[in-house]
Amino acid sequence: MGRKKILTAVTIPKKDYFILEEISKKRKINRSALISSIIHRWLNSLEKERLIRQYEKGYRKHPEDPIHITALEKAEFKALSREGWK
Repeated sequence: MGRKKILTAVTIPKKDYFILEEISKKRKINRSALISSIIHRWLNSLEKERLIRQYEKGYRKHPEDPIHITALEKAEFKALSREGWK
C-alpha cells in the first residue's frame, strides 16, 4: 500500500517561519499540519475561483432571458408579500 503523504522540504523567509511557529503553538498543532492546512485551503480557493470563472463564462454565453427574470421577480414578490413583513 502506498503512502498517503509525501515528505518535502521548502525554504521560506525566516519571518514566515516564526509566524508559522507562533500560529502552530496557539492552535496546538504541529507545523506540518498547519502548513498542510494552509496549502489545502489555498488549493480549495483556486478551485472555487476556477468554478466561478467557468460559471461566468457559461452565463455570458447563455444569459438569462429577460422574460424569465421578470417572471421570477413577480414570483419572489408574491412569496415575500405573504411573509407579513413589518
